[in-house]
Amino acid sequence: KRLGLKFQYVKSNSWHHVLEMAKNKEIDVISNIGINDERQTYLAFTESFYDLPFYIISNSSNSDIKSLKDLRNKKILMPKEYLITDFIKKYYPEIKFAEMENDESIFESINFNHADATISELGTVSYCVKKKGFNNLIAIDEVDFTYFMRLGVQKDNRMLLHLLNKALFSINVSEYHTLQTKWVDMKFDRFYFYKRTVVLTSLIVLVISILLLCYFTWIRTLKAKVDERTQELLQIKNNLDRMVKKQTKKLNDSVQLLEHTIDEKNKLFSVISHDLKNSFSSLISITELMIEDSETMEEAEQKELLNAMKTSSKETYDLLLNLLDWSRSKFSQIPLMLKEIDLFDLSKDVLKSVELQADKKKIHLKIEGTSLFIYSDHRRIETILRNLLSNAIKYTEDKGEITVRLNTFNKYAMLTIEDNGIGMDNNLIESIFKTNSLNSSKGTKGELGTGIGLTIVKQFVHELGGIIEIESEIGLGTIFRVMIPLDSKKEIEEISN
Repeated sequence: KRLGLKFQYVKSNSWHHVLEMAKNKEIDVISNIGINDERQTYLAFTESFYDLPFYIISNSSNSDIKSLKDLRNKKILMPKEYLITDFIKKYYPEIKFAEMENDESIFESINFNHADATISELGTVSYCVKKKGFNNLIAIDEVDFTYFMRLGVQKDNRMLLHLLNKALFSINVSEYHTLQTKWVDMKFDRFYFYKRTVVLTSLIVLVISILLLCYFTWIRTLKAKVDERTQELLQIKNNLDRMVKKQTKKLNDSVQLLEHTIDEKNKLFSVISHDLKNSFSSLISITELMIEDSETMEEAEQKELLNAMKTSSKETYDLLLNLLDWSRSKFSQIPLMLKEIDLFDLSKDVLKSVELQADKKKIHLKIEGTSLFIYSDHRRIETILRNLLSNAIKYTEDKGEITVRLNTFNKYAMLTIEDNGIGMDNNLIESIFKTNSLNSSKGTKGELGTGIGLTIVKQFVHELGGIIEIESEIGLGTIFRVMIPLDSKKEIEEISN
């Protein structure tokens, strides 16, 4: 519902059948699955969104099963290809059991005393008690196994996996509690622990209750006053503790932010001062040469030097422009100016602005797509495109090719910049968008850079409610894929809510 996607549910009475359908790519998503090595060969998994403990489940008439060790020499049933079944095989080989295709058949056998026990989580047991009337089932004891519930997605569908993780991360604590109530919607008193323990516990509770009643009757007046005063003091202490913790956290956060800002500033100034020094040194050398040899220099040499001055000036201008955008973004000084934009026309304009840079390396620029209207911030989109194209040109060899593609995916406009340049390894990809580092290396022609450009790209994509991904392989090139909401205003409001 959050992603705007529609799912077609496929039902099956056998977990084995569900896994086979996943292996054969007959289904795209499994809504409740755990991880093991075999499943990872054909599925990718979301982050865990719920964890369930497992219990020994038996018939209420069985009084001689109290723990796992009592399952030996009993008629035990386990579901086929479940993780808990593999767990028992590996760590409790002395427990022998038969495997069945589904939980319902197992619970039916135990309910009517055709089998002694199984091991399951309470959500499934609750469902069978409520829907099937298996009221003879009881939870005996918890086992040392926890099931981490995830969504399983076909391994080659990384985009769907990314979107599902994004939706899961947006679920708050209250919503998780609601989901838990729906999953285990039976009162726990539907399950009874073995009878002798209950009787013994009841007797102990009764004796203690009588003693406590006598005790509280004797000193109730004095205790009431002591409790009242104690509560007042505890409340004062708790209030002071909360205030101290709150102020300490604010102070620590401010110190960390200040240290991070100073560190970023020092790194930035170091890189920028180096690049500005090189740019201005180049300009000074060219102008001195033109002044000294102005009378003897031929027109072709003058034109070549002027082109070099233009190139150096353009690089310096782009550096300062990125620096200005970066500094404003850091201090939230660039307000969102949302309006209707034709992404195709904007892409053509940006491509034209980098033609000179591409022509120097005889790189072919092309665009694929048609008019695509979005409601977004023109300046941020332009800056994202300009930096990604400049980066692609920088790391593409002479006579290479760079393609800009435009299309849509659900409620997003997808902007793809693909080159056949030198590519990146996984370590560089993982570190490229880290906020505490400025990654920069020389281009294929020794081009310099600060690393600010990609930091700005990530910041602006995030501010527009979008997603950015990288695919790259050494020697084969790089693909930057940017997904911008068709309506950034609506997406930003949903994220804020």
